[in-house]
Amino acid sequence: EIDEVNLLASLVAEGHGVETTVIRLQNAAFRGLAAERLRSRVGANLVIDPDADTADEILELVHATGTDEVYRMGGDLVVIGAVVREGAAVANQSIADIASSLGSSWDFLFGAITRGGVTVIPRGDQIVLPGDHVRVLCREVYKKQMIEQLGVPGALARRIMVLGAGAIGSRLCRHLEAEGAEVVLVERDLRRAQELAAELPRTIVIRGDVTDTELLSEEAVGRMDAVVAATGEDAANVLACAYAAAEGASFTVAVLHRLELLPLVAKFGIDAALSPRTASANAVLRHV
Repeated sequence: EIDEVNLLASLVAEGHGVETTVIRLQNAAFRGLAAERLRSRVGANLVIDPDADTADEILELVHATGTDEVYRMGGDLVVIGAVVREGAAVANQSIADIASSLGSSWDFLFGAITRGGVTVIPRGDQIVLPGDHVRVLCREVYKKQMIEQLGVPGALARRIMVLGAGAIGSRLCRHLEAEGAEVVLVERDLRRAQELAAELPRTIVIRGDVTDTELLSEEAVGRMDAVVAATGEDAANVLACAYAAAEGASFTVAVLHRLELLPLVAKFGIDAALSPRTASANAVLRHV
C-alpha cells in the first residue's frame, strides 16, 4: 500500500540477486518518466497500479463496445473476449471452417470457448455456437475485423457516463476528454466533484449518488453509448449498471473488487465487469 516501502523492497531484492521484480506504485510522481532512473536503480522491471491498469482496460472496452475483454499482449497481439451473437459470421461453423474461410493471413487462434459455464480449449472440429463466450488471439491489425466476425458491434463509444470519481473513474475521464468524447461524471463527494470540474473543463461533473435512479434518468443514462460504474462499492456499481442497462444504455461496465461477484453480473444485464486485482494479474502475465 505504501510506494516507498515497495521501492525499498525492490532494492533489497535486487541486492540479493533477484533478476526480476514487480512493484506496485500508485503515486504518479513515481510512475512517470522523471522517476525512471529511480525505478531502474531499485531494480524495478515492471511497475503496476491496479487502478490505472483497470482504467486502461475499461478504455479498451469503450473503444470496442460489445466486447468484455480486450487485452494487449505485447507486440501486435491482442486477446479479444466476447459472446458470439446470433447471425455472426463464425456462428455454427467449426474452427477449421472459420480458418479456411478467413484465410491464413489472419493469424488468429481461438484460445478458449465457454458454454454453459464449462470452458474448453477448442480443436479444429469444435463448432462455435451463438451464445458461446470466446477468447480469440489475433494481430492488432485484424482486431476490428475479428470483432465483426463475432457479430459484436465493436463501435467506439462517444457519449459516456462515468459513475464515481476515484482513481479509476478520474483517470478514465481524463483519457476520454482528451479523445474528444462527451463525458458525464457523477460523484457523491462535493469536494472531489469540484476538483474534477476544475480539472476537466469539457466534462459535465454532477454531484450525486450513483444509485439515485431519478438523477440517472434526468441525465439520460439510457441514451448513453457506454456507462461505467467505478465507485469503491461493488453493490452500487452493479445496481447502477443494471439500471442503466434496463433504461437502454448501449454498453455497461462495472468495476468489482470482490472476484466472486464477477460471474454474476451477466444475470443483471451488465455487459462487462473488471477487477483491479485481475487487471494487475493481467499486467504481470503480459510481462511474463
